[in-house]
Amino acid sequence: MKFNTLTRSLFLGAALSTSSLFANQVWLENTDNDGNLSGGEFIAHTDTGSSFLTFCIEHGVDVYIGSWYDYTISDSASSGGPDTHSPGAGDPISKGTAWLYEQFYFGTLVDTDGVGSYFDAGTHGALTARDYNAGELQNAFWMLEDEIAVDGSNYYVNLATTHFTGLGQDAFSDAGPGSRVKAMNLTVIGTGADAQSQLVFVPDGGMTVALLGLGLLSLAAFRRKL
Repeated sequence: MKFNTLTRSLFLGAALSTSSLFANQVWLENTDNDGNLSGGEFIAHTDTGSSFLTFCIEHGVDVYIGSWYDYTISDSASSGGPDTHSPGAGDPISKGTAWLYEQFYFGTLVDTDGVGSYFDAGTHGALTARDYNAGELQNAFWMLEDEIAVDGSNYYVNLATTHFTGLGQDAFSDAGPGSRVKAMNLTVIGTGADAQSQLVFVPDGGMTVALLGLGLLSLAAFRRKL
């Protein structure tokens, strides 16, 4: 669950840092795209000035929009749903989650109609296509991370399941330490209380790497959702 606290400005077109190691703090900004869910897309802003689009991976943990948090990066979310993969190691990122988020990050994820891009213009019922796709993708991440029950009609879960079945693998199994998609585990500054973990892409799969900016993803169409 996300909560709004304060309004901040996003300067479009500003240069995004890609060179600093392990920024220690981050705050989240809402976008108009979440499929009417209390989840992502979010924009994560680090204290080095880098920004990127992300989604939450813990359904039952809160985060306050606009508040600064400390963070660490790990192969696993620190809390959330049941750990069905590697007991004692947190809740590891699944292969399906990593695969879908990496495509989203690079702008190559397909639309839920199976044609074109996730980022294409258009409508889906009362929602924009982007808004609808974001809701489907957020739910897919929660399903693939064992946060909510799997819905067999979710396009992105089915896409990931089909992809990994074709490789003789399970989309719900651990992505592993070599994955370039990690959990950004947020904690409340000063208390260390757990907040909602987010997805982050790291270029080499390592743990001491720069957080990249938005890359191919455009902020030009974003409007603030209050």
